[in-house]
Amino acid sequence: MRVQNIAFLTSDPLLLPCVVDKFSAALPFVGAPDAAAVGVGHYEGGEPLVARHRPPVSRDLAPLLRRHAAPVALAAAHFALRREDREGDIQPFRYREWLFTQAGNVEPFDGETGVSLAIPTYIQKNIRGRTSGEMLFHQVMAFLHRQKPGGSERSGPDLLRSALKAALSLSAFKQKDRPCDCSVMLTDGNVILGATLGRPVYMRHYKGLDGCVCTIGDEAHQSVFHSSVRGIVFLDTDALPSTEWETIGPNHLFQVDTSLNVETFALE
Repeated sequence: MRVQNIAFLTSDPLLLPCVVDKFSAALPFVGAPDAAAVGVGHYEGGEPLVARHRPPVSRDLAPLLRRHAAPVALAAAHFALRREDREGDIQPFRYREWLFTQAGNVEPFDGETGVSLAIPTYIQKNIRGRTSGEMLFHQVMAFLHRQKPGGSERSGPDLLRSALKAALSLSAFKQKDRPCDCSVMLTDGNVILGATLGRPVYMRHYKGLDGCVCTIGDEAHQSVFHSSVRGIVFLDTDALPSTEWETIGPNHLFQVDTSLNVETFALE
């Protein structure tokens, strides 16, 4: 299976449809018409919600994303599904307040190896599919909960980075027969943490939206300028939509805090 994804962060959840419109030219690079399935995750009242779509609905990402008013939204387009792939293998994956996507090559995961990772039962029972991405996600959650036994759901950036690095260091997640070709993104609706593993992720900041044609509340469809909204868009695709996108090079961690500041760290 191969996956391409895009993530939107905005300072004004009501304007997410406008943000989607601004970056509509990038969407066909993520969800091409031949996508076998598309998963969309967003937050509503702090609760993560996931919807999975098949053709013909999945052929156009814009209306699937535009219908939501949320601070964070993720979309993952799936290609070359195998016969053994299940509905539970369609991303984003969810655990409590967390959403996770893995782009690039997504491999099936050996069940016996999964048992050896000793993911706690209360986390393991959330696993629905059989892919390396879902297993990696739940291993991150296991490391995170070990660092905060019985603690709060929200975790600081240092703990998140530590949990992701610990999970990535396990040999079970290293592709032995070829270089790793994937990236991952993890969010709780407030922050995003990601890793580029052998392939880049692209990023664009925005501040203000001009020429926006939208309806907000009772406002009619008009061309308006939203001066205060700002945010970031991340995507992982095989082709760069334009030279306006910044590149986060392979083998880096990246994180976005609640103030929409981006930091990157080299993966050792």
